[in-house]
Amino acid sequence: MEELALQAEIEQARRRRDAALASLAALDAEALLLPTRARIRAKPEVPVPLVSAAGLLQRSCLSPQVGRLPCELWPFVFSCIARAAVPEAVLGRLRKQLDATESQGKLVPLPRAGLDRDFQSVLLDLCQILAVALRGRRDFTLDLDEAWGVVQKKGDYFPMEARRASSQDGFGCIMDLDLPPSLSIDNHERPTKGSYGFHDGLHNLLWKGDRTTDKDDLVQPGIIQLELRVGQLYVFPDWVQTITYPFEGPGQRRWIAATVALTEKSLGLKARQRILAKVLRESAWMASEGEEWQPRDPPFPSEALRSQRRWEKKRHSLGGSQPPWPDLWQADDVSLDWLRGFLAKYRTVEMVATRSAGRESSRRTRVIDVLLDDAKSGEDCLQSFISRLEHRLQAESKAHKERAREEPERARHPASSEGDVAAAVARAKRRASDQKRRQAQVREASARAVKEERYGKRDQRLARFEKDMKAKPSGRTAEARSRRRDPLDLEESLDLL
Repeated sequence: MEELALQAEIEQARRRRDAALASLAALDAEALLLPTRARIRAKPEVPVPLVSAAGLLQRSCLSPQVGRLPCELWPFVFSCIARAAVPEAVLGRLRKQLDATESQGKLVPLPRAGLDRDFQSVLLDLCQILAVALRGRRDFTLDLDEAWGVVQKKGDYFPMEARRASSQDGFGCIMDLDLPPSLSIDNHERPTKGSYGFHDGLHNLLWKGDRTTDKDDLVQPGIIQLELRVGQLYVFPDWVQTITYPFEGPGQRRWIAATVALTEKSLGLKARQRILAKVLRESAWMASEGEEWQPRDPPFPSEALRSQRRWEKKRHSLGGSQPPWPDLWQADDVSLDWLRGFLAKYRTVEMVATRSAGRESSRRTRVIDVLLDDAKSGEDCLQSFISRLEHRLQAESKAHKERAREEPERARHPASSEGDVAAAVARAKRRASDQKRRQAQVREASARAVKEERYGKRDQRLARFEKDMKAKPSGRTAEARSRRRDPLDLEESLDLL
């Protein structure tokens, strides 16, 4: 027995020696990399490589300000979550802060101003990577909204909830600080409980609420079960619901959660000009026709605007036709409303004021003078739009003059007596009655055509059948009598004569 004990001690000593040699080799390799890391840190900072949610699991790292911590993204349908490992030093400070503010309750609010700065930096940087991956742009700001700690004991659970931030869009986060002995990463390898297949004490993210289509698959595919690992910071959109299962055994579990508010930045003039130029080039003002790009026609004025112009023309007919304004494209309300809405949608500068009632606006600046002063391509597109409006102005002005010359004499001179008014009313009534009669004739002709198309062949077959039925009995009677040689009566004799 003593010999076996000595052999066991020798093997244990060998294992400790091998572990020490492996640690020494790792430290030597890290020492060799220290000069390289120093040179890398001395270089200018490179932006964090962006990751996309349109694929499988993506791996990246945080910014140099937070130590380039590794992070991961899991894509969902139209969304995703991110995870990063928080250093142990930050976890220790968070535990001390939670101990200092811990009360008798299970939910411990943490002051935003006193929350650990390094944890806030890691959280906001991970939220920025997730936001850029989802939105595809950086025109937003992130702010910590609220944070709280949770103390969970045996049998405690937290129902399904989704905590929204103070802004319309935002993110939520969750991270375990301490785990009891009954909860560990090894629990995922153990048999599950119940027909659903869950483990004790798991955090679950519910990102898809519909049921599975596989009747044999009892596990909901829209639920993500987070690993039982301390220091793993999970970030997800704030509309994702969370639920935490209870656990058995001694000890307590502590974890921290927070919400981050996302607000969009107000773009400056240069940024808005660049966005407008890009939209003009790609889709808004250009239409692809073969290999050549052509600007689209602006919308035409409404019928109300046209009728108003006709009324003004009649009102000024006695004093001579009043020419339209030289800058009528600024007074075209429909086109300007459409253009104003388009510019407001893409956060551009406001449109110039139109002509007010009774007087002209003091500001006559053209759209081309206040937009796209440095974007040549966008300027060409906008100039094409304005030129089309000016061409339409010339066409309408020409048509306006032609209609003024072709007006009948009765429209130029108003009625001078009640008889003329009565005659005009009678003519209008006759025109209305004639129009109604023509409409009725058209409807009747259409009904006849439909009836003939639907029942024409049937009526023809019925007519042929009736004709055959009328012809067959007389032929059979004459043939039968001729065979019997019966004498004819008076009517048949007269018919033969």
